[in-house]
Amino acid sequence: MEILFLATLPEYRKRGIAKRLCEHSVDLAQKLYNGVNVKKCVDGKDLALEPVPKVVYAIFTSFISQRIGNELGFEIAAERSNGRLEVMGQVFENPNSETTTTTMEYKIYCTMEVKTWPIVTGSIRYELLSPKYLDSACDVIKNALFVSGHINRAIGIPDDLEALTELDQLPRTTAKDGVSVVAIDQNTDKVAGVAFNKLLVKSEPFFEDLAKSFKNQKSRQILDFIVTTEGICDLFDVCQVDCVMEIFLLGTSPEYRRQGIAKKLCEVSIEIARNLSNGINIKRALDGRELVLTPVPRAVTAIFNSFIPQRIGRQLGFEIAAERSNTKVELAGRVLEIPAETPTTTVEYKKL
Repeated sequence: MEILFLATLPEYRKRGIAKRLCEHSVDLAQKLYNGVNVKKCVDGKDLALEPVPKVVYAIFTSFISQRIGNELGFEIAAERSNGRLEVMGQVFENPNSETTTTTMEYKIYCTMEVKTWPIVTGSIRYELLSPKYLDSACDVIKNALFVSGHINRAIGIPDDLEALTELDQLPRTTAKDGVSVVAIDQNTDKVAGVAFNKLLVKSEPFFEDLAKSFKNQKSRQILDFIVTTEGICDLFDVCQVDCVMEIFLLGTSPEYRRQGIAKKLCEVSIEIARNLSNGINIKRALDGRELVLTPVPRAVTAIFNSFIPQRIGRQLGFEIAAERSNTKVELAGRVLEIPAETPTTTVEYKKL
């Protein structure tokens, strides 16, 4: 990004305005480099983030602007004489110039201010999900939710291999967004827990579209339960946003429970969403490709069907938008009476 024209009115000079304009220009370039779209079009249109500058440069013809460049850490790439100028083949002598040379100067951005990953708490390491841990993370969800969940047990999911195979696509498809978090025991390199997080956009019905690919009746019933629960209230309207990040599938391995891992997974998930909301792209693709920053979440949401994550929600400042019964569930036109430790499933959100 070039600071092309820099000027102040005569009556406002010697007040540091030119320097402040340069500082603000550098700050704008830094924000764009970090993925924060601060562009403002004079005709009111939306401007895309791209192209993103990695360098700010300027041609300073005066000792005043050159002094500003020096104070702001610009480096001189080249110089030319101000006393003898060649323009369109003609040479002009300018012996009275106050500044002997014009300088071409630049400032490079080499680093972004990003929260350090992974995050280590005791022997547990929290990091964005990678291909290395995908299968193990899916197994954690299978055992914690698909096999042990009270609704899944009520309709016979644990004994239906086809249903379990189809439901395995839920975490795998969700993981493609690059914002899921895994907890790793550093002593054993074992997956202790996982939060599969999904970026949801108002105009794109993810769960309804995924349900169309399911053939097994029982797995379709689970998707129907998810869709109807998601539909209890419109969280996009509640939060007044167009994109949210949902903590969709949250689970820990039995031997790692009661250690605060689920809560920490939620905290790290919120931190990831906040980074994205601030324009810092920390997504990790499973296939090695670069994932674009957008869509950017402005809230974190969750459907908590147990008193344990509901308690975590209270501790982390989530608000309850809606509830539905856990003991009387309608699936595919049937009403099931199901004993449950937690009487309701809650639809919750936290604005960023």
